[in-house]
Amino acid sequence: MKLATLQAYLPKVRLPDIVKQTTLPNGVQVSAIEIVELVHPDGMHTIYETMVFPSEQDSNPLDVRRCGLSADALEDHAELAEKYRDR
Repeated sequence: MKLATLQAYLPKVRLPDIVKQTTLPNGVQVSAIEIVELVHPDGMHTIYETMVFPSEQDSNPLDVRRCGLSADALEDHAELAEKYRDR
């Protein structure tokens, strides 16, 4: 990608929006966010990412899922919260 093309996209890049975030009773954190990535020169694509972290202080993910719809991100969040609830 040419630098001029990349610079045209950069002003549109934003910080992730939190879709849902949960701290489980055992301290595990489940977070679903909406991220925008430069995927193709013809535009930006929205991707949702759900990650599981051992604790608020530990940023090494235990699990990661990506999808293209907010409804799927909420479903992933619920599934991962259930999976890690008793660990």
